[in-house]
Amino acid sequence: GGNENGGVAVALLSGDLSGVNYETLENYRMTGIAHVFAVSGMHVGLLFTALSFLLGKIPGKKAVKCIVISLALFFYSYLCGGSASSLRAAVMCSVLGISRALGEKPDSLNAFGLSAIVTLFLDPFDLFTVGFMLSYAACFSLIVLAPALRRRLAFLPDSFASALSVAGAAELFTLPLMISSFGRFNFISLIVNLAVLPVVSFLYYGLWIALVLYIIFPFYRLIGVNITSFLSGGIDGVLKMAGT
Repeated sequence: GGNENGGVAVALLSGDLSGVNYETLENYRMTGIAHVFAVSGMHVGLLFTALSFLLGKIPGKKAVKCIVISLALFFYSYLCGGSASSLRAAVMCSVLGISRALGEKPDSLNAFGLSAIVTLFLDPFDLFTVGFMLSYAACFSLIVLAPALRRRLAFLPDSFASALSVAGAAELFTLPLMISSFGRFNFISLIVNLAVLPVVSFLYYGLWIALVLYIIFPFYRLIGVNITSFLSGGIDGVLKMAGT
């Protein structure tokens, strides 16, 4: 129903699971996509991309824009409970943004390493957490393995090959950690992530647009609510079929 879809939408945006019922949450867990409810690299990365695009259209110094984006990312992490995963992602994106603002050629591996150093400086014990290992294993795979997989899949349509290489690289790199930490791995999660994550990304942006419309133009809030409710309901339906 609408309340259930609304709960999914709120959880996706903020990580608050109080509005998501047990059955829906189990569908997400069983299909390996419950991570979309934990504000982490995906959420912060999408927000970073959107803010970089929007501020890039506005005249001004890159350094000032970089500071604004970084503050927005850390404030978003704070609003979502300041989870370690969201803070790691905020540091990583901020480091990448700072390197661009300084006129340096973006070097993903250097940004990756520097973000890890900064993260561990803030909390050295984070090194021994499963979340830290999974986050950085997934990020490392996207930098090193995903481009190689993309070249191997050149015979496929570009958008599909890109999505498959990203999902495949992340799953392959995190597979040993998932098995050693949780004792099991659901192979259907690769298929579900490939099919659902693009829609989840679209829904995430839709939620932000709906929120802005609600604040500025209350009359248009029903449009945003209906669109996001429809998308979250569709995702839930797909996951129910995959989990059966």
